[in-house]
Amino acid sequence: MAYDDFEADDFDEFSRPSRPHNHSNKRGRRSGCLFSGFLIGGLTIVICCGGGTALIVFGMNVITKEVEVELRDNEALVEQLGPIQSFELDWMGSFAAAEEDEDVLVFQVEGTKTRGELTVKSVTGPDGNEHVEWAELRLTTGEVVELVLEE
Repeated sequence: MAYDDFEADDFDEFSRPSRPHNHSNKRGRRSGCLFSGFLIGGLTIVICCGGGTALIVFGMNVITKEVEVELRDNEALVEQLGPIQSFELDWMGSFAAAEEDEDVLVFQVEGTKTRGELTVKSVTGPDGNEHVEWAELRLTTGEVVELVLEE
């Protein structure tokens, strides 16, 4: 007698071959937990790094503003560039200059006459403010002008 010769009524529910259990729900839960773990870990890294970067940018903006206030009315600077219109930190130039001296910063400065690159040695004083020790201006012509600082 072949299998096809049996009628459906010849089997009861207990004699039918059982199907293997489907474990996909457990796998789904595990992969969901794994995905959630990676997501939370990734977000934590982004927030920490982003927060650290934001803090560095904020600090550098404060230093830039203090240096700008100290040098904005410097006679030699105004004479060469005209009244200052733009005073921005040059991140790449500052990183390169920091290899020799970490207190040296580079700024791109633009006045009404022309623009130039301002290299500044600035240190934090006991009052917590930045104080410029020396500064030099490199004009677009290549000429370098030492800025005389008031004591």
